[in-house]
Amino acid sequence: MFQRTFGDEFADKKAYHMMPLVVWPTVVGGRSERPNFTLCVMPSNRTLHALAIRIKELRLKKDISQEELAHRSGLSRTGMGFLETGKRWPRLDTLMSVAEGLNVSVDELLKGLHKAPKKR
Repeated sequence: MFQRTFGDEFADKKAYHMMPLVVWPTVVGGRSERPNFTLCVMPSNRTLHALAIRIKELRLKKDISQEELAHRSGLSRTGMGFLETGKRWPRLDTLMSVAEGLNVSVDELLKGLHKAPKKR
C-alpha cells in the first residue's frame, strides 16, 4: 500500500491519481480523538420547507421573478430554485444576500420560521 505525504512530487501525474490516500486518526494527548458529529446536525426539514415558502412568499409579494431575485442576490437561477424548493440549506451569507435582494432584513426573512413546540 502506498502512502501519499505532503510535498511528494510525481513525474507521472497519472500514477499520482492512482495512489490511495491513507487517512490517519487524530491523536491528542496519546489517545485517538473521534470527531463530534453532533455539532453538524441540521435543523428539521420542516424548517427548511418553511424557509423555502417564506422566500417564495416574499418574492411574489414584491412581484419579481425568481431569475430577477437571483440576479439581485448574486446567485444563480438554479441556486435560487434550490432555495425556493427546499432542496438546499443556505449559508448565512446566502441568507443575507437573499434578504438584500428582497430589500428586507434577515430578521424579516426568517420571521415566523421557528415556532416553539406545543406543550402537552
